[in-house]
Amino acid sequence: MILVNISVHDSIKATYLLGKKESFSGNENTIKNFNEIYKLGQYETVDYQILDRVNKFGDAYEVVYVEDGIIKSKVLDSGDCYPVYDDRGNYIAFIETW
Repeated sequence: MILVNISVHDSIKATYLLGKKESFSGNENTIKNFNEIYKLGQYETVDYQILDRVNKFGDAYEVVYVEDGIIKSKVLDSGDCYPVYDDRGNYIAFIETW
């Protein structure tokens, strides 16, 4: 499981991201596999959910997991999630309440 913390402090950045589609470059097979994962995991919808929450709350949290052999993501409720940092600002934990 991978936790992704996304924070955008400027609504202009989020607006830009909402209006632009992703483009990938690199090894042809890698790009093909990545696009397949993106499609099967319904990441276009996830992207909009993330950016919607960034616009509303200033941050978003995403859990990436594998279900039935398909890589998927779940966007978490920002009000119920708290990243934990040590005294040096290093990310050390994540707390989700429900």
